[in-house]
Amino acid sequence: MVDVFVRSLLGPWGARLLDAYLANSLWINGLILLYFAVLVISRWNYRRALTAILVAIEDRYSQPNGRQTAREMKSRLAQDGIPWEKGLQAGAWPLIAGPRTLLPRPKSARALQQLFPADVLAALYAEQVAPVAARHKQAK
Repeated sequence: MVDVFVRSLLGPWGARLLDAYLANSLWINGLILLYFAVLVISRWNYRRALTAILVAIEDRYSQPNGRQTAREMKSRLAQDGIPWEKGLQAGAWPLIAGPRTLLPRPKSARALQQLFPADVLAALYAEQVAPVAARHKQAK
């Protein structure tokens, strides 16, 4: 009875689409599940690449006694360059997706440059280092 009611609401095209879905639901749901698994792994790869780049920047520019502003870090990164190779080596998964993107893309230096602009990396580094510098001063 529910089936007849739903089919009457869908009309002729909707009923055909429903029949096609019911006949192939395993394959359709499997593809959707595969897509979301690839998207989740690609977003984890994004986080790994971001962490690796920030750690490489911290290793290069860390100062135990002072805090650097985002503007200073941006100018330093513009002069010395950003260690994109660390982000590329961060994970073996070949795709990367940002936090709000729906389509993963191949992980390359160009993709990392688009996902992590220098001003964003500088701001993230300045936010990350500020609590570390404060904790280091408290420990003394």
